[in-house]
Amino acid sequence: MKQWLIWGLLALWAGGAAAQRVVIVQGTTSNPNEAERNYARRVAAFVDRSLRPFALGQAVRPDEQVTEATLRDAAVVLLPYNAHLPDAEFQALQAFSRRGGRLVVFYGADSRLAQLMGFKLAPYLVAQREGQWSAMRFNAAAPAGTPPRVAQSSRNMRPALPASPQARVIAQWEDDRSRAGTEPAWVGSPQGFWMSHVLLDDGDDWNKQRLLLALIADGNPALLLTAARGYLDTTASFRGTGNFDAGLQAIAARGGSASTAAIGHARRFRTEAEASLAAGHAVAALDQAHEAVLARLQAYGATLAPRNGERVGVWDHSGAGLYPGDWARTARELRDQGVTDIFVNTLWPALAHYASDVMPRSDTFRIHGDQMAACLAAAKPCGLTVHAWKVCWRVDNAASDLLARWRQEGRLQVTDAGESIPWLCPSHPANLQYEKDALRELLTRYAVDGVHLDYIRYRDSHLCYCTGCRQRFEEFTGRPVAAWPQDVRRAPLQGRFEAWRAGRVTRLVQDLSVFGRRLKPDLQISAAVYGRYPLCMRSVGQDWGQWLEKGWLDFACPMNYTPDLAKFTAWTREQTALPGGANRIWPGIGVTATECQLDAEAVLDQVAILRDVGAGGFVLFDLNQTLARDVLPILRLGATSGKPAPAGSNHP
Repeated sequence: MKQWLIWGLLALWAGGAAAQRVVIVQGTTSNPNEAERNYARRVAAFVDRSLRPFALGQAVRPDEQVTEATLRDAAVVLLPYNAHLPDAEFQALQAFSRRGGRLVVFYGADSRLAQLMGFKLAPYLVAQREGQWSAMRFNAAAPAGTPPRVAQSSRNMRPALPASPQARVIAQWEDDRSRAGTEPAWVGSPQGFWMSHVLLDDGDDWNKQRLLLALIADGNPALLLTAARGYLDTTASFRGTGNFDAGLQAIAARGGSASTAAIGHARRFRTEAEASLAAGHAVAALDQAHEAVLARLQAYGATLAPRNGERVGVWDHSGAGLYPGDWARTARELRDQGVTDIFVNTLWPALAHYASDVMPRSDTFRIHGDQMAACLAAAKPCGLTVHAWKVCWRVDNAASDLLARWRQEGRLQVTDAGESIPWLCPSHPANLQYEKDALRELLTRYAVDGVHLDYIRYRDSHLCYCTGCRQRFEEFTGRPVAAWPQDVRRAPLQGRFEAWRAGRVTRLVQDLSVFGRRLKPDLQISAAVYGRYPLCMRSVGQDWGQWLEKGWLDFACPMNYTPDLAKFTAWTREQTALPGGANRIWPGIGVTATECQLDAEAVLDQVAILRDVGAGGFVLFDLNQTLARDVLPILRLGATSGKPAPAGSNHP
């Protein structure tokens, strides 16, 4: 009788799933500018992606599509980042709430919505130190199935406080030492839930998924059962094998005794999950199903053997490591996970995270000190190869007075429509000298193993057409251009201009190769590059195939950021086939890139492919908690389980 009731509840919710019972609202008109709207799109995509494995049939709608009619069949509406609601949208949500619909709001700034839900907004807060808000600790007032703790590192918040008898705090922030703070992370009421920040894509994914499910399912008891069934179904297949056992058999056929125990664990947890679901224990079924998936992933990871001499790199975009102020901890963890190379983002044309006298010193430098020195001091004893990551030309983080001066001096790139942008023009002699002076200072002061060039290109195909480019191109050709820029964007001058334009970028690479190796003969020079070569030479002036062939680069890191394995395979095969390619190609894998987000299984797939085509290594984007907690430990089970190669052993 109990099973009939369970499956009846499942059928009831499933009927509603087709009618999109869960609606995720992407912040468009509720946010004030394009940057905020782009951010809202990313956080909405993360919430959507987090819920997809549970097959709830959710829909993502922009603000302008939220009406009483579109919410007629919805049970729960999530607002991942919708700061100030338009009146019509607020009225639709008000009607939805008054008929019993539940709202889950993140980082809202609309006092009307807060009041509707029984809350009041508190002042905006900024963290006073790194790690001040590192996790959300839930209490007994949280919905059933909520994890006790969810890790997330937030730097600012806009809290909501209980303002009605039925509203309550359900979670508070705690710091990186597990000390409770006074700031509420979540509040709840019969109308729904409100978070003081957005839900970040910064690791602890399973607990965030479970949190979302618990919030949605509060008041919807059938949903957890549906989610557990959906999760069991969507995670059954492994690389197209069709069912869980077939997937385990496929993994076993790959060999490797280390995976045998994990396969056994996966089978046991899967059986337990099915039994729990049949008994109506949704929370247990979800946890057991997740353990089964994790064990299967561990089994797969153990089948990839370490490869002698392979380089395993990570890009550190923050330039301050995993734990700002504690490079020693970051270096130890990377060493223990089999990483051999770290690319530390320490230098831009408008800031440096170290004691530069050429570039302005950054806030990171002022708060945490010299990051280049700290990284080197920690990394060298751990055997890590350190590459100073140098962003070229891009200056959108420059101080306004500096940017204004560069604009007045004609040093910024100009589009074919006559608009200047915050990128330095590569053809301007002062800009070239400025970039070279910064690199020379870096190499003189710090014992880095390599320099890694990024943004070593134009922004896009519509640049640069400044007055200086016209003058310098005319000097190059020995004749005037009658109509600028129209004549250089069409035959017969287009090809010649594109080659000249790419040469302005190449000059910096070539010059660095000369003076850099004069200062440090064993210097490794590399670049993060667009994957589609030679198309990128014409589009953004990045002739990196020539840089490899001429020996100006020791290796290139094409940013092959895609979840499509067929595309990744085709791109990597093309790249390694270039003259001077092969093991001098270290493909970039976009674990948490804007273009794609990859789980550990997808990363393993791409590592297997790049090995098949002979790449010399790979670089993972980006050094964050997702990479540290979810991906590197799986790689360490097999692919990076050998001892790290000696520093520089793959230097051509």
